[in-house]
Amino acid sequence: MTVKFEQISKEARDLTAAQKAQLARMLIEDLDNNVDVDVEAVWIKEAHKRYAAYQSGQVKSIDGDVAIEEIRDALK
Repeated sequence: MTVKFEQISKEARDLTAAQKAQLARMLIEDLDNNVDVDVEAVWIKEAHKRYAAYQSGQVKSIDGDVAIEEIRDALK
């Protein structure tokens, strides 16, 4: 690693949690050059489809805490 990287890393560790989060978002956005401009529309369409499936009874909901517990158990 370069001296410049080491210096930036040290300074980043001294930031507040909010500043680190902002920096992380900025770096991720900078790395994500191939963003599909239609991705938000695709996710909105998917959300509507899933909600319709829930409303029609095709799928049922479960409590979030129960879902997380089931996933953790499955990963053991």
